[in-house]
Amino acid sequence: MDKGTFKDMPIELQMKYMNDLLNDNKSRSDIYKIIGMARTTLGDHVKRCNYKFDTNTNQYIKSGSQALIPKDNTSIIKKVIPKHINSKNEVAITKDDALIKEVKELLSMKDDLKVLIQEYNRSKNIVDVIEPAELKVDKTRFKGELKGRLIKVYDNVNNDWISFCKSNSQFKMQDLYSMALLDYMKTYK
Repeated sequence: MDKGTFKDMPIELQMKYMNDLLNDNKSRSDIYKIIGMARTTLGDHVKRCNYKFDTNTNQYIKSGSQALIPKDNTSIIKKVIPKHINSKNEVAITKDDALIKEVKELLSMKDDLKVLIQEYNRSKNIVDVIEPAELKVDKTRFKGELKGRLIKVYDNVNNDWISFCKSNSQFKMQDLYSMALLDYMKTYK
């Protein structure tokens, strides 16, 4: 749903839409992205319309109204802690709002995490070989007439430059020299 469609809806339908997304294990961050509104913009809109986010129910409710699900309702997601007693695995169920929020957030990312792990497993044995870029001389970048210039360079640089020019003999040395200088200046401008 786009921002315009969302804004055109009555506030009750907007809240229902966002609550339905929350019930589908979407986080509030997901809702901001789905609707296409910034967190603060949507938060301000909710407040102006006399609604608030209830952390106990993980729902948007009318300000001043009671939450639909009381805080002590055990049907809300519960914290599961494995306990090891007498070499038997038993499970103790308790409630922790912070953990509930984290579990919902992880559940909302479940599909993305699966894709990420599968992609990693597929590509971990693949070695990327980076091939050198193709050498091109763009003569349209050259303007004016050729000028001679005597420069001094170190012996090792000169030897490597001559070898490079010989291995790329399809180009004139003056063109390679000009392109090298232009690219260097563009890189470090």
